[in-house]
Amino acid sequence: MKLVQGDFGLFPLEFDKYDMKEFWGAVYDMWVTEAYKDWLSKEEEAKQKEINRNFNAKTDISITLDDKVDWEDDDLEVYTTSEICEMLHIREKKALDNEMMKRGIPKKVYKVNGKSKRGYKIPRISGYFD
Repeated sequence: MKLVQGDFGLFPLEFDKYDMKEFWGAVYDMWVTEAYKDWLSKEEEAKQKEINRNFNAKTDISITLDDKVDWEDDDLEVYTTSEICEMLHIREKKALDNEMMKRGIPKKVYKVNGKSKRGYKIPRISGYFD
C-alpha cells in the first residue's frame, strides 16, 4: 500500500492484493479485540459538549435564560415548563424543553411540599416582575 500526504492526513493511493488482505485483517483484529472504539467515553462526551457550547447559535430563549437565571446559585427550585414560560414571557414550551435538554437539565418528577411536581430543578428565577 502506498500512502500519500494530503491536507488532512495520509491517504491510500494504491493497493495490491496482499496489502488489501493485510489491511482488512488489521481492521478485523481491531474490531474483534475492541482495540478501536467508535464512540466517545462519558468524559470525552462532556468535553465535546463544553467545546461545542461556544459555537452554538444563541436563541432568544437561551439569552433570556442566561439573563434571568443565575446558574452559579445553589438555591434551587423546581419549576414546570409552564411556570418558566410564564415568568420569562416565553411562548414556545417545546423550544424551552429543547433548550433545557441542550443544557443537560433533566425534566423529572420531584417532591415539593409533599406533592409530586414534574419540571426542572434550577436556580431561582430572578426578575419575575421586570
